[in-house]
Amino acid sequence: MWQVSEGWSRSSPRPSKGAHNAPVDDDTASTSIEYTEQSLGSSPAAQIWRDLMAVDLSHFVSETSQRLRREGKAEGKAEGKAEGKAEALLHLLAMRKLAVSDDVRSHVLGCTDTAVLDLWFERAYTATSSDDLFDEA
Repeated sequence: MWQVSEGWSRSSPRPSKGAHNAPVDDDTASTSIEYTEQSLGSSPAAQIWRDLMAVDLSHFVSETSQRLRREGKAEGKAEGKAEGKAEALLHLLAMRKLAVSDDVRSHVLGCTDTAVLDLWFERAYTATSSDDLFDEA
């Protein structure tokens, strides 16, 4: 005999085929979302769950969905800030008429650390070549 959970066994009546498609009220959905996330903890499945939940959370008001929206917004702002700094750095190099190789351009545009971009920007004022940005001196 299969004992899946307390109160259900192989001899118990099975739910109808369409039962899993029954509508769920918002409170039940929110509770289920919270329980699922808490149960997953920091396991690899937790990130998969967050990715799935991030598809469209606009109709959910649970703490999880609100936190995911905040995290997504913060990540987007940070990425935008880094992109803006990288573009400004490349513009400064162009204004100083310093040649920028494809490797340097890729390295600058690929950097997401705003503190590093700030350092490179400061170095760009006195650099004699775009490669000088990356000198450790």
